Amino acid sequence: MSIETKQKLSKFVIILVIAIIIVAGITTYLSAKKTRSSLIRLMKRDAISLANIFVEGSSSIYESQVSLIDDLRMRLLVYSRMVESNSSDLSQVPPEMAYTVLVDSSNIIVRDVGVITPQVNDWLGQLDRIIEPLRDGEKKQLFFGLDPELPVSTGPVGFAKWCNGNILVIFSYPPFRKEFGIGFLARQLAETPSVRYIILQNERGILIASKDVYRVVSIDSDPFLQNVLTTSRPDVRFAAFQNERIFELAYPFPRMGKFGGVLRIGLPLSEYKELSTVVVWSIFSNILLALLAIFAIFALGKVISRTTKMRGEHERLIHLRSLGEIVAAVAHEIRNPLNAVSISLQRLDVEFQPTDDTDDYHKIIKSARTQTKNIDDIVREFIAVAGNVSPVKSEVDIQDFLSQICQNFAGLAIAKKIEFIQKINVDGLANIDTDKISRAIWNVLKNALEATSENGTIEFSAEIIGDKSILRIFDSGEKIPSDMFDRIFEPFISEKGSGTGIGLFYAYRIINAHEGTITVQNLTDGVEFLINLPLK
Repeated sequence: MSIETKQKLSKFVIILVIAIIIVAGITTYLSAKKTRSSLIRLMKRDAISLANIFVEGSSSIYESQVSLIDDLRMRLLVYSRMVESNSSDLSQVPPEMAYTVLVDSSNIIVRDVGVITPQVNDWLGQLDRIIEPLRDGEKKQLFFGLDPELPVSTGPVGFAKWCNGNILVIFSYPPFRKEFGIGFLARQLAETPSVRYIILQNERGILIASKDVYRVVSIDSDPFLQNVLTTSRPDVRFAAFQNERIFELAYPFPRMGKFGGVLRIGLPLSEYKELSTVVVWSIFSNILLALLAIFAIFALGKVISRTTKMRGEHERLIHLRSLGEIVAAVAHEIRNPLNAVSISLQRLDVEFQPTDDTDDYHKIIKSARTQTKNIDDIVREFIAVAGNVSPVKSEVDIQDFLSQICQNFAGLAIAKKIEFIQKINVDGLANIDTDKISRAIWNVLKNALEATSENGTIEFSAEIIGDKSILRIFDSGEKIPSDMFDRIFEPFISEKGSGTGIGLFYAYRIINAHEGTITVQNLTDGVEFLINLPLK
């Protein structure tokens, strides 16, 4: 080979190497940019998922608090009318109220009933401030500490009004505990390693904040927060918190009474540092080892694949973990005061009779009891979903078991004027967890009931094929929309505005735990759920 040829070949190789380096560098840069963009989208979706769970939990807490406040306000009105109609006899106020006093025109307590405690003493010290609007003639009666627009959990709480020339003041304990509030929910979620802080603020300042948050930039002085509040669209950015670089989501928080503004969630970047390191090293490797560009691209492809896998797994873990934390922190706190509310409503309905408007009185009590039951049902669903789904099996007669479920359901169908057809012709024993399977079947039947309009049809049939029982639940309601069909058994997926979206999810988990299957299909005249359940 001549020198001239070698020189030409060397030039060609140099040009080729430079071209490969340039192409590899551009390709790597674009790939890294796209990976970073995908990573940001992933983190944004994680944060939005957490924000949605927090909003759902906050909404449930707020509605429960408002319900408890409305119930207490109604009872206080009833008690005050009883006292007024019985010549200011304070014994008409039941012992469940903390303290009751009658104050004359000189601010002297002329009559009282109840037990003096340090807390009651503190409330009595604020008595003049409480009744001042009544003295000034601004109001005839007033509630204090019971604002449904801004539920609080500290005293004093109660009702005051003019009564036979004096002022009647009924003190009550707060209808819910401080650990039951939205702020407690924020602090609980922020305790997880995957969350640095949760802040809810409006134009006036901080409404709710997790621990270690003492001061934040106002919305007016932060264009980023202003834009989120103005457009009502979530946005993300990188920020600093306690000398740590974090990923922050600003999310428009829906109005709940006086709560509203921008929800800010800070996520640490530690979980994503390993992936970021891989991307950085890929860039330098491709620049320094241009001839291995194909290998570098392959490595980036694996990174992207890993990112996708991490995203799916991370979303699932965040979703279920946050659900469990919300349930553990909130659900049991709701049920305790809810039971007290239910008992109080029963007593009001049975033991107390108003002097007038009896029908309206009982209608109000009935409505309140219905709403209390609805809240309790929702809490039960959340507790069931977050709880253990491992079956505790026992042998049961399958015919009697299914017949009892249908017998209980038939009354609901008749009340809604829906034809309920049963075709149960099975014989033998089934080794199942009766409580959990009963709940799973009931959830599917309830879904069918809610989807079926008046004069429609629901059909339940059962047969045994081999060592499996095949349950078919058909309803003549509307078909499942195509965009929801593949996600119908996921949590918080519901086509009904009033549904929680966890009934079918719970049924799916229970049947899977029994090594069975549940499927759904749209028919020409309705929807059919098919449950395949092993007998052993």
